[in-house]
Amino acid sequence: MSAQRLDSAGLAAVGLALADPDVVARYAATVAAVPRSECRWWTGAGVRARPRPVLDRALNDD
Repeated sequence: MSAQRLDSAGLAAVGLALADPDVVARYAATVAAVPRSECRWWTGAGVRARPRPVLDRALNDD
């Protein structure tokens, strides 16, 4: 699978999400530091317990 760059709408949505402390806190809560690993591990694979109002609103804004 090849990577794609975000377009201006995608970048704007990410910017809005990162400006929301609740969004950042929810993301941070799903990232774990594993002893003796240089990587951070995402613990929330397949889980979407809460809606993403800021990001969803930005993506659906016309």
